[in-house]
Amino acid sequence: AVLMIMAGFYLVSPSQRLADFPLAIFYLALVCFSIGVNIKDIKDCAGDKAAGIKTIPTFFGLEKGKKIIGAACALAVVFAAIVLQNIIFILASLPFAAIFYLLINQKKYKEKYIFLTFFIYFILMVWILK
Repeated sequence: AVLMIMAGFYLVSPSQRLADFPLAIFYLALVCFSIGVNIKDIKDCAGDKAAGIKTIPTFFGLEKGKKIIGAACALAVVFAAIVLQNIIFILASLPFAAIFYLLINQKKYKEKYIFLTFFIYFILMVWILK
């Protein structure tokens, strides 16, 4: 994910130097995507456990794993807003952090609602930062 973001940056960057890539965006993408990738492990918990694959939900149990992943995703949303240093974005990220946590910890987990919320969050982020 970080390489794709960097490739897009260098595609439009006039200087094309590695030092010109914003370090904050590098860390933001690295942290947020590393945390967000764990969401897919929730629905595959039974298969991962049977195969002996160590994921957060298989290591801690599904319920505790969902709480850990939910908290990590909520923190990633707030972290993104803080890194981008926009007060409106920081205030807008707080309800989204709570929504992500609640969606991940629902009894009947529906991944599509998490992705829908992410896309709404992303569109809002782009709109606020433009």
